[in-house]
Amino acid sequence: MIFLDNASTTSLCDKARDALIYHLDHTNGNPSSLHNYGNEAKRVIEDSRMKIAGLLDCSAKEIYFTSGATESINTVLKNFWHAYPKAARRILTSTAEHSATTETCKFLKSNGIEVINISPSENGRYSDEKLREALGSKPGLVSLMHVNNETGAITEPRKISEMIKSICPRAKLHIDAAQSFGKFGLSPYKDGIDYLSASAHKLHGPKGVGLLFARRNALLIPLLHGGGQESKLRSGTENTAGIAAFAEASDEAWNWMINGDLSHIKILRTAFLKELSASHSNYLVNSPDDGSDYILNISFIGIRPEVLLRCLDSEGIYVSTSSACSSRNRKPSRVLKAMGFDDERASSAIRISFSRYNTIDEVTIAAKAFVKAVSFL
Repeated sequence: MIFLDNASTTSLCDKARDALIYHLDHTNGNPSSLHNYGNEAKRVIEDSRMKIAGLLDCSAKEIYFTSGATESINTVLKNFWHAYPKAARRILTSTAEHSATTETCKFLKSNGIEVINISPSENGRYSDEKLREALGSKPGLVSLMHVNNETGAITEPRKISEMIKSICPRAKLHIDAAQSFGKFGLSPYKDGIDYLSASAHKLHGPKGVGLLFARRNALLIPLLHGGGQESKLRSGTENTAGIAAFAEASDEAWNWMINGDLSHIKILRTAFLKELSASHSNYLVNSPDDGSDYILNISFIGIRPEVLLRCLDSEGIYVSTSSACSSRNRKPSRVLKAMGFDDERASSAIRISFSRYNTIDEVTIAAKAFVKAVSFL
């Protein structure tokens, strides 16, 4: 098996797997219980919180564990105007966001919140002119993705934050970091981020665990009410084993990032494209040159992507047509359409996404399988 759909999910790294199994077996107490068994579970959670806070260079009190980035995004977007009732009932986002944001914004719009959408250019970036114009409407909240989940296009949080400070300083900035957490250096304070969402399973941690960073002066209202866990923000008994595994996966991801993970990923991407180019296959690269090397979006014009996926699947090679959350939707890619590509190109796109555990041999074999399948189809 050659798995090149790592933007959808990743395999568990050894440290995360070991932590998950150990705490499933040994740390079964309820973290809210006052006896030693419960206290031990609580200690594991707080140690994990401190470890992740250290990686983000923030306070442990600013890290809240959730079920994943989708819940974190919903928590911020849906409850922002309860936390800030005097803020402009206006959110600035983009037409190229993950469905967790776009669908939440549809809900907000139906509840009286004005949604301002900006669209990227063909390089996946937002022009300064468009950003300044949109920020001129004085939104209460700005929510943008750091690394686009379909194309790998990068938005610079620090640049957005500086614009916010100069144009609408009362607005708060939320960053969806699901595709960048543990892959690119992020520092909420240095980058001017008020809220940040991430998922464990995107960086070789377990599914069903994520986090929400909220700057100490940024207010939050719970999405879930009940026992008051997670400093009264997220009620429900905590997933102790999953949280511990998330912390270990984060720690390992940061170590890889510091020690050359990005250069390895760039080598994989280059090797894949080199093999395609050598075959003179008729393909178009939709990902920007200055985007994340982890994600490569290409179109084979005239070939239905779901048919190509079946051919690759039969060879034990796994890629995706778009975001995993919308891969069963056969409409043209919403993100590619937002970038200005036509229906034909947006309807024939394939997403290849790499992991630090992929090898050059794997991507070379996969590229050759692409060439074989395309020539057959």
